[in-house]
Amino acid sequence: MKKLTLLLSVFCISFSVWAQKGAVKGQVTDKNTGEEIIGANIMVEGQGIGAATDIFGNFQFTIAPGTYTVVCSFVGYQQFKVTELTIAADEVVTLNMQLSEDSQLMDGVTVEAQADRGSSEMLMVDRKAASLMVQNIGAMELAKIGASDAGAGLKRVVGLSVQGSKFVVVRGLADRYNGSYLNGFTVASPNPDKRVLPYDIFPTDIIQNLDVVKNFSPSYYGDFTGASVNLLTKSFTDEQQIDISFGIGMNTQTTFKDFLSDPARSNDVLGFNKDRNTTSTLDAKYLSPFTGQPLDFNSRNLEGQQQIYNTSWDPESISAPLNHNASISYTNFFDVNDDLGIGLLLNANYGASSVIQEGGFVRLENTGNAQVDFKSDIYDFNTNFSGLANIALKYKENHDLRLYNLYTHLSENNVREDRGFFFDSFEDKRYVRRITYKDYILLANQFDYTGKFDKLTVNLGGSLSNATSSEPDRRQIILDYAPEWEDSESYLFTKNDARNNQRVFIEFEDQEFSGRAKINYALKRGDNDLGETADKMSVEVGVDYKNRDRTQSIRRFNHSIQDNNAFRNLFPEERVGIYEIDNLISDVNVYNDVLRVQEDPVQGDGYDASIEVIAPFVNFKTELISDVLDMNIGLRYEDANQEVSYYLSNPNTPDVTRIESSDIFPAISFRYSASKKDIFRLAGSRTVSRPDFKEIAPFRYVPNFGNYLQVGNPGIENGYNLNFDFRYERYTRRNGLLALGLFAKLLDAPIVTVGVPSGTPTITYTNADQASLIGAEIEIRQNLGLISEALDNFFFNTNLSLLSSNVKFADVTRLEFQNLDLTGLRDRDLVGASRYLFNADISYEKFATKVDYNFSVAYNIFGRRIYGIGVNGLGDIFELPYGTLNFTASSKFGTKRQWGAKFTARNILNPAIRQEQEILDLNTFEVLREQEIITYKKGINFSLSLTYSIF
Repeated sequence: MKKLTLLLSVFCISFSVWAQKGAVKGQVTDKNTGEEIIGANIMVEGQGIGAATDIFGNFQFTIAPGTYTVVCSFVGYQQFKVTELTIAADEVVTLNMQLSEDSQLMDGVTVEAQADRGSSEMLMVDRKAASLMVQNIGAMELAKIGASDAGAGLKRVVGLSVQGSKFVVVRGLADRYNGSYLNGFTVASPNPDKRVLPYDIFPTDIIQNLDVVKNFSPSYYGDFTGASVNLLTKSFTDEQQIDISFGIGMNTQTTFKDFLSDPARSNDVLGFNKDRNTTSTLDAKYLSPFTGQPLDFNSRNLEGQQQIYNTSWDPESISAPLNHNASISYTNFFDVNDDLGIGLLLNANYGASSVIQEGGFVRLENTGNAQVDFKSDIYDFNTNFSGLANIALKYKENHDLRLYNLYTHLSENNVREDRGFFFDSFEDKRYVRRITYKDYILLANQFDYTGKFDKLTVNLGGSLSNATSSEPDRRQIILDYAPEWEDSESYLFTKNDARNNQRVFIEFEDQEFSGRAKINYALKRGDNDLGETADKMSVEVGVDYKNRDRTQSIRRFNHSIQDNNAFRNLFPEERVGIYEIDNLISDVNVYNDVLRVQEDPVQGDGYDASIEVIAPFVNFKTELISDVLDMNIGLRYEDANQEVSYYLSNPNTPDVTRIESSDIFPAISFRYSASKKDIFRLAGSRTVSRPDFKEIAPFRYVPNFGNYLQVGNPGIENGYNLNFDFRYERYTRRNGLLALGLFAKLLDAPIVTVGVPSGTPTITYTNADQASLIGAEIEIRQNLGLISEALDNFFFNTNLSLLSSNVKFADVTRLEFQNLDLTGLRDRDLVGASRYLFNADISYEKFATKVDYNFSVAYNIFGRRIYGIGVNGLGDIFELPYGTLNFTASSKFGTKRQWGAKFTARNILNPAIRQEQEILDLNTFEVLREQEIITYKKGINFSLSLTYSIF
């Protein structure tokens, strides 16, 4: 609270210092037609201060008292210059400007540089003109709210929440129901557990804008229910610019505290560690449960001094360092000649952070008693490195070729300790430690060509992406508590639980090629809101193609005592210090027959998968009433072949699951302009929900000891959806917006998560009978100067989503996995669906003679939502609501605004993150009560960064 008070004090003092400024406002119009000009630039010469006109041609900015020259410019028009403009303190000067067309510009050079599509003004213009229901957030807004990555930025969009800072939930539909695109192309995801991209791997420094499309169009893939999120990476600017940035940060419950770390972490500072052990150290060839002989390490089969271990089983204690980040970018546009121009953007980002998470984990019996009750301490060291190289070639005015090249590398170094009650351990107390290193890499190379030939526009594009994920050498040790050593850190080695004293190697690779070819022919043309020539009636024909291949495998090596007498010679009382595991698990003890290391293959440990989709489509767009009513109608045909192969029942031949489908997906939408300010939209479509690879493959995975086993279901099928949307939008001055929306979705055979009754609590996937989702959204974006001129520098954004969902299990025969009985499944909400989502932020901008300032406060909260599915007679697990409050202060200073500074405070309220589980009546399945099973806090994050720009 003291920290928050200090921040507010700084804000108030700053406000009083800047109160003695003046303002310039006005409107820019076409001199001949009187039409408003949208996106014109108004700049004060030599000051770096100005604004762009909004969708009504209006602009406004503040400036220190003085006499200035103001210049207005727009492509295709002559400059409008006002000299000797005097502005007094607290004075508002009205400056209306009329621009004349520039015939010389029209006949001159045809190569133009890139417009800034990341500005809030241009994004609002695009949104208003779009035929689809698009919501977007640009680079400027991301910087304003202090978002560190794409995941943090997407929380700002109405109807969206983000789970684990990575995965988007849209209108109550979790990641599996959403599509993700990078520069308009689908790409492989480096996270094998999710079908969409983890958005925390994209730092905001590489983002131009985020587009969220909520109604289906045939130009998108048909595997669509919630939304398609398209992340556009930055492109070049008109002139040369080099930006260098460095920042540091801290977490209140982590930084400078005692921090357990894998000793190998010292080599992971940049996220790269070639010394990490992999399965190739053990055996160059992957051995399936049926076609290869599992490895068995002991003194009789080791070859000479063959090394098994090159990593430690004991963590080291260090002081958690400051979080830090750095970036550098270069951009320029080169005029090669009168016809050819080349744009270039190079960017590199690096960040590292440490997090300590203290809390608890409980697994319940169906009576409500605890089977597992652990106190958990989790230590995470994370790195994120990304590189971007984008090139644009613009030939004359009708040829545009873009090359996008992205590399991103995320590493997670984790030490987890669990202590407490475990139902089948000695004296019912247990110590568990898992050391895990995870490595995620995404490499994407893309090209996009657009050629314009009179009324015909041709677009060709392709993307080749490769995603890898690995857990090279995960180490887990299980020790039983000895009561006579209550005050010691010594435990009994769990001899009879060799399968949990294990070393695990997981390898995953996804490779995807996607391509498209389409042509658009304009049957009728006219001017749009920007005064540009636009299609009033057109037909678009195209074809999309994608092919994704995946390989995933897991190998487990169990550790057991080979010779009890030899073990007692090393540990006379059979007790082992929890931080002295290397004295037991070592090459020497394997050679001396104290310890045995044996591979433990399980059916379904490896699988190969692929999906191929060929999709021709057609779109027809027309004005039914000129400048009033537009219609888009289209069809998409998709021929899809999905295949997953694995060893489950036949020792010589892999089992294969195939899902082949040929479907037609229609879509229709209307856009009605009741006035220049009022837009009505209506849309309907049919789409598909295809199972992800991991939902099909019987690949077994346990997130942490004592948790549920996760496994796929080969009997799963496609689901199909009907989608309906209605939206009203009112656009007001200064980029203001009021939007009201209603939506409904009917899902046939939706793919859902279910709990399976078994000896080991298990989570799998099946098709429910049907599901429904209805909801409402409201969005408000407004400059508060409409209320009072004293509030002219304040900008307010808020949105609220209300929704209701229901999954019905009237037909559960679709679940064919191991003939398991699902009796007792109850109708419920969709996993991840909150009854409400609320976002709000308020920002304050001020422009002084040599310094620009921005302050922003953002708040987000979601309603209670299902986090996990109960098993063995237990009810579902719910994540309870908590609010997140962030503060950002930034400034630009210097004669050319070449210096920038930013301070952020995230998660200021530091709420407890809690999960609770329903306890059911085993006869009626009615909820008796809820019991808390997880609680922890994240701590408050502070960061400070400095940027320098070279022009």
